[in-house]
Amino acid sequence: MRFVFGALVALCLSTSVLAQSAAEPDEILSYGSGPSQRVEVFLPAHTSPVPVVVFIHGGCYISQQGGPGELRPVMAELRKAGVAAWSVGYRRTDELGGTFPGTFEDVSTAIDMIRREAPRMNLDLRRVVFAGHSAGGHLALWAAARPNIDAASPLHDPDPVRPIAVVAVAAPTDIEPPRPLFAEFCGPGVFERLMGEPATTRPDIYADTSPARLLPLRVPVRLIAGSDDEVVPPPFMGEFEAQAKAAGDDAFLEVVPDADHIDVITAGEDGWAAVQRTLLKLLGHDS
Repeated sequence: MRFVFGALVALCLSTSVLAQSAAEPDEILSYGSGPSQRVEVFLPAHTSPVPVVVFIHGGCYISQQGGPGELRPVMAELRKAGVAAWSVGYRRTDELGGTFPGTFEDVSTAIDMIRREAPRMNLDLRRVVFAGHSAGGHLALWAAARPNIDAASPLHDPDPVRPIAVVAVAAPTDIEPPRPLFAEFCGPGVFERLMGEPATTRPDIYADTSPARLLPLRVPVRLIAGSDDEVVPPPFMGEFEAQAKAAGDDAFLEVVPDADHIDVITAGEDGWAAVQRTLLKLLGHDS
């Protein structure tokens, strides 16, 4: 039944979200040869450096669900609010090269490319927030945690772009305990392909992939969940809030009443309004 519900979520992503008025990005940047290795950029009209939201899409880490296209309407909302949106695409676990460590490497490359483009696009690298929905929320937290990854890991990055805060929306914040539940929604084998199999050189597959194992993040952590979300129920994110606080992080979970897994990325819904409000406040752009 849960796998069926996951299929219904995919259907909602392809109809409810994409049926919103289309909003084209200002630029699409490629960082690899794969069709998913791209960044969609939404730029407001500006003359002074603008803050940036790096947003990572969800979709169960598989290509049949999600994608940057699902986020275009809400990325356009950020653009309208005067914020640049950096919408990250990445190879999923059913795409060539998307199995471990490919998905994580793509996210790192796509984010760090912002340094190269910032002067041309007049982006303010002192005001960058990472955010993501569902699977992308996990990846956004992970990206914020990159400085904590051990140097022996293939995912180690000695000089990653650092955000001033991170926002995880309807996200599997701790991969390890709820893994069987999410596997039911996303299908068999997804998490094995995402995180790789244990090996002599990497016996603990969660040490460099699960945000809960990489605390503290040392930046404000904002978690947003819909009260009616059956894919990632709010208590899962509440556990991560407690873990982050215990590690010394400034963490806070907001539960949006009557919102589900999709409302939080749907323009015009209270769920997305809460997400945008949080992003703008963290960037000091909420006046």
